[in-house]
Amino acid sequence: EELKRLRAEVAAAKNAAAGQPDTHDYSEEQTRDYFIDLLLKEAGWPLDQARDREFEISGMPNEKGVGFVDYVLWGDDGKPLGLVEAKRTRRDARVGQQQAKLYADCLEHQFGQRPIIFYSNGYEHWIWDDTRYPPRQVQGFYKKSELELLIQRRSTQ
Repeated sequence: EELKRLRAEVAAAKNAAAGQPDTHDYSEEQTRDYFIDLLLKEAGWPLDQARDREFEISGMPNEKGVGFVDYVLWGDDGKPLGLVEAKRTRRDARVGQQQAKLYADCLEHQFGQRPIIFYSNGYEHWIWDDTRYPPRQVQGFYKKSELELLIQRRSTQ
C-alpha cells in the first residue's frame, strides 16, 4: 500500500515537472557554457585547445570579411570534421542555419574539407551535411569517429 502511494507521488511529480519548461533566458555565452560545452564533452570533444572555440575565419560576406565559429570539431589530420553554431536558449536553433553554412563555406575554402554542420540552442540540436542531406534534428553531438565516417562516405558513394 505504501509503495503504491509513493509510486503515485513520484509519477505525479514527474508529470508536473515535465509540464514546466525551463523559462530562463540564457544568453548565448551561458547556453554554450551550461549546455553545449557539456554535451560536446560527453561526445568526446575535450575543447581544450584555443582553436576549438571562437575560431576566426576569413571570407565572410560582411564588412570586415571575418567571422568567428562558435566551435570547430577537429580531425586528427587538422581538418575540420564539424562546426557548431550556438544560439541562446530562447531562440529557435534554426536561426543559426545560414550563418553556420557560411562558416562551413569558409572552413572548406581554408582547409579543403567541408565540415558537418550543427546548430543548437542548448535544447534543440540540428545536424546538416549540406552536401548530401537536408537538416534534421538530433539528440546531441556526434563523436569524432561518427563525423569521420560521415565525411568518408561522401567520397565512397
